[in-house]
Amino acid sequence: MDPTSAALPILRIQQLPAYQSGGQQQAPFSQGQLLQGVISARTGTGQFAIDIGGRQVLAESTTPLQVGARLDLQVTALVPRVELQILPVLSGPHVPSF
Repeated sequence: MDPTSAALPILRIQQLPAYQSGGQQQAPFSQGQLLQGVISARTGTGQFAIDIGGRQVLAESTTPLQVGARLDLQVTALVPRVELQILPVLSGPHVPSF
């Protein structure tokens, strides 16, 4: 079994600002999309404000998160609620060796 396929932490979005495009309201994320976010505040037990691309979203997580932490995220669900999987941090930059 691949150790990276173990259950990764999930953020469940509680409040998500929609945006308008061509006069129609659309969700700002799409299934499978890769995102980067920063934990900007803890708003309650297991609840966090996260800055994703300049948008503040409110999310809940059972995983302990630190304010200021940078997260690599992937959209795993849009319905009934947006869910973002927290991707593992790589140990360092991938620099090809010659």
